[in-house]
Parts: sequence; C-alpha cells; structure tokens
Amino acid sequence: MTAIPLPESRAYVVFRHDKIGDLIVSTPLFDVIRANDPAARVILVASPYNAAIAAGHPSIDEVWTYDKAWPLARRLGVLRRLRAARPEAAFVLAPRNDAYFMAWLSGARRRGGILMSYRLLPRLLAPLLLTAAEGIDRAADRRAGRPSRHQTEIVLALAAKLGLAVRGAPPLSLPPPGPGPLARLGLGAGPSLVLHMVGAWLSHGWTLDDMRGLIRGLAALGAGRVVLTLGPQDHAAFAPLVAECPALTAGPDGAYAETPPAEGSDLPAIAVRTPPFADWSALIAEASLVVTQDCGAVHLAAAHGTPVVVVYAPGRFETFYAEFGPWQVPNRGLEKSAPEATGGAILEAAAALLAEGRRAARPACGN
Repeated sequence: MTAIPLPESRAYVVFRHDKIGDLIVSTPLFDVIRANDPAARVILVASPYNAAIAAGHPSIDEVWTYDKAWPLARRLGVLRRLRAARPEAAFVLAPRNDAYFMAWLSGARRRGGILMSYRLLPRLLAPLLLTAAEGIDRAADRRAGRPSRHQTEIVLALAAKLGLAVRGAPPLSLPPPGPGPLARLGLGAGPSLVLHMVGAWLSHGWTLDDMRGLIRGLAALGAGRVVLTLGPQDHAAFAPLVAECPALTAGPDGAYAETPPAEGSDLPAIAVRTPPFADWSALIAEASLVVTQDCGAVHLAAAHGTPVVVVYAPGRFETFYAEFGPWQVPNRGLEKSAPEATGGAILEAAAALLAEGRRAARPACGN
C-alpha cells in the first residue's frame, strides 16, 4: 500500500457511521480536504445517531445516513448513490468490514482505512479492499513503551497516506452554534459550568448523594450557574436530582417546557433534558468549563475550545486518555475511584482550569 498523489477536485467520501465523539475527533479531515481542494465535493456517510453533528459544517457538502442494521435493499440504495458520485477517494474512519467493502465497491481509486490490530478479518481484507491503511496497535505501543496516538493524529496520518497535505495539527471543528436554550429563554446571563450526566457516573460506589455533593461543590467554585445536561437514556437514573432543580425539557418542535423544582428543594443547578444536538453544542460552547465522564461531551467541549475535566473508568485511563482525550484544549483527566477521593480531585481540577482562564492556549491532548 503506497501513497498516491490526489488529482484536482473530485468527490471525497468519508465513512464515519459510529459514535458522536468518533465523528467530532475526525472533523480536521474535512478541513484538510477543503484546504487541499477548495472545489471538492465532500460527502460524509454518517449514522442516524451522529449525522446531526455535521449539519452546516462548512467543509462538508452532503451528509448521507447509513446503518448496517437496515434492510439489504436500503443499504444497497446507499451503495448506488456512492457509485453514482464516482468518488476519487474514500476514507474509512469507522473500522468496520461493511465500510471497507462499500469503499471498494464505490469505485474510488484511492481507498484508505483505519485498522485495529486485534481485528483479524479486517487485517486480511485490507490489502484486497484498500490502497492505504493506518493501523492502531495498542499492544505494540505498550511493548515499545510509547504512548498511543490520538485518534485525530491517526486520521490525519491516513489523510497524508492518501496524498493530502496536512499542515501542523489542525483543531477539531464544528459549525458555529447559535444561542443555547438558556440564552433564548433569558436564563443564561453570565458564565455557566456544564456537568454532563450519563449513567456511568453512578458506578464504582457513586450514588445520587455523591452527585449532589459534586453539584454543590462545583457551584461553590463561583464559575456561574451549574447546568446539568441529560440525554433521553439518562432521565430515569437522575430523575430525583432533576426534580430538585429547575428543569427544561425539549419538545419535538424544539420548544422547551419549564418545570419548577420540588417544594423545598434547593439544588444549585438547572437541568436541560434531551437537548437537540445544536442546543447541547451551544450550551457547551457558552460554558466556562465542562465536567463529564468519558463520552462525546469531551470532544464537543474540545471542538469549542471549552476546558474540560474528564473522568475515566478504572483501567481505561491510560489508553483512552491518550487515544480519545480532549484534543488541543486545556483539560484534566482523572481515573475514577471512591467518591470521596474522586469528587475532591474533580473539584481541584475544575478550580485549576478555571484559574487558568477561559480559552487559554490550546495544548495538545494530555497536557
């Protein structure tokens, strides 16, 4: 597999039909394509889950959805569109067999893909279906005593193998957000601090009482209103907390219904339940700081230059902070342990980042 220079403007297809964070850390590729070929037709093949992220991105012309769980006829329809686009280059960033085959069947002359060392079948198929590959081998990194590369670095290395000029370490990029729901409803004057609530918080001994303590500790830092953001899958787990503070719930039309806190409750936060992606993005872009478990909120914060504290499950910190940590934004990564120890460490990290100032110089991930 050797690098072949790309010709002048053509269609470029990028397969990233997996998770929100995976797509966000790949966004520098779209800007690199546009910088190399301003007239390019850039097509993103996304999942129904992550497609909303790319809406309005200046370096993406079309967003197509694809799900390998769809019936065969529907999946073949996507393939027909791909062949009709006659792409010059295809980038398979979601390391899945179906995407390797679709890149090959698209007719693209240049086909690059990410390979995971522990997936045998893709490694066997790659020489047949791809013209270039960029591998991830965590075991080899450990044996050599070197840190794993960040996923963004891997994506950019693949772009270079397919003939694109990559200058420096481009930042993550998203469309500029509009005003978030707090600002639109007149509730967002001044700075805020976003605590993203996912089920992983309630693990390794953590309870709702520990989350209450964390919320109160964050409020005491004086960074502004504490905003809790929750996806639909997290409502049930955190319902008691949501009942203790004012809550906003997005309806199908994008309007928000407001629910006052239960009588006698005084949790110093406001909860925003099920925000559409654009509103969630705006809330994080407006924040002074984001505190979250390891999930898409990490990369959304990094894309907006918002400092972030990330908590990783035990045993996952060393690898995942290196490979999927916050890219080029002030951050602190912590490994989760007992609530007393981790809660205090989160507050110390948050205070340190706030003291450094909003949107300080963006260091490389892990710094």
